[in-house]
Amino acid sequence: TLERVKALVQAGQPHQAIQGLRQLRPTHRKSANLHYWFGRAYFDKHFYSDGIAAYREAIRLNPRFRRHRALIEDLVALVGHRKVHYKAAYLLRHEIGRPALPSLRNVARRHPKDKVRVLAARLIVQISAR
Repeated sequence: TLERVKALVQAGQPHQAIQGLRQLRPTHRKSANLHYWFGRAYFDKHFYSDGIAAYREAIRLNPRFRRHRALIEDLVALVGHRKVHYKAAYLLRHEIGRPALPSLRNVARRHPKDKVRVLAARLIVQISAR
């Protein structure tokens, strides 16, 4: 069940969660929650591109996920990541928008790396201008 998969992710067992999610996919293909939990599990395994794609699908199926704090925090954590920054930034800019601003402001003020602070500040300006 989806509850069992959720428990596996929360217990730090993303590999088993992904296996369970794959079994559920044929009957839950249009479930935003299924895609959200795929995203969480993929992020836990550091499969960020797959996680971003899963989060994008969760948002497409249920726009309320645009305001989901854990989803936003996962994406904001990738600001400045050398491989997936642009994918995460695109989703933050174009799909999530203003709900990401508090997390981005926190990164822009407190992140130890100058580059990440600058990129977060740039995203804040771009999102605020929309």
